[in-house]
This record gives sequence, C-alpha cells and structure tokens, in this order.
Amino acid sequence: MDASTSASATVATGITVAGVALGISYDTLVAGFAGGLVAMSFISGLSLIQRFLFLLSSTLTGAYVSPVILMLLAKFFDMATMPANGVVISAFLTGLGTQVGVPLFLKWLKKRGEAQGV
Repeated sequence: MDASTSASATVATGITVAGVALGISYDTLVAGFAGGLVAMSFISGLSLIQRFLFLLSSTLTGAYVSPVILMLLAKFFDMATMPANGVVISAFLTGLGTQVGVPLFLKWLKKRGEAQGV
C-alpha cells in the first residue's frame, strides 16, 4: 500500500469516528468523503496536509449541509416526501462541489455585503 492510500484510509477513519461522535450519520460522512475523493482526483500537486484539509472540508460540508440542501430542493420542487437515499446523494454531490461551491458562496456574500455598504 503506498503512502497516499494509507493516508486516505487514516483520514477516512479519523473523520468517520469524529463525525459519529459529533452526531453526524455515518452514511452522509462516507458519501461526503467519497465526493471529496472524486473531486481530489481532478487536482494534482497537493501536499499531504492539503489533501487532509481538502478531504476534511469536503466530508464535513457534505455531511452537515446535505440535509439542508435536500430540504430546500424538496420545497423548491414541491415534493411531499424526500427520496429515501436523497441525503446520501446530496452529501456526495456536496462533497464533490465543496471546493468550488464554498468560495463562490463566500464571494457572493462579500459582493452582497459591499452592495449594502457593510
């Protein structure tokens, strides 16, 4: 097993244990982590610390934000019930898009604040 594979396995275990201790469901943690791994496969030249932070932010954002995103989508599309695996799919997609979505959201907030004179 090479160093990056063992490091990823260690990070996955640590994030999962910490997340479950914080009350996050296991399936959303794994889905967010998988989304982060897919997103990281498109980026090269990251150090070990950058990889760790990349996976940590993708995993936790996917796990914490996915239920909210799913509720907003259900309300937007006027769905009476949510799909059974909707939270897991949402966690994967959120983990996948975290590294692009969060900077865009912060830029939008900053622009909106400047427009209001804050």
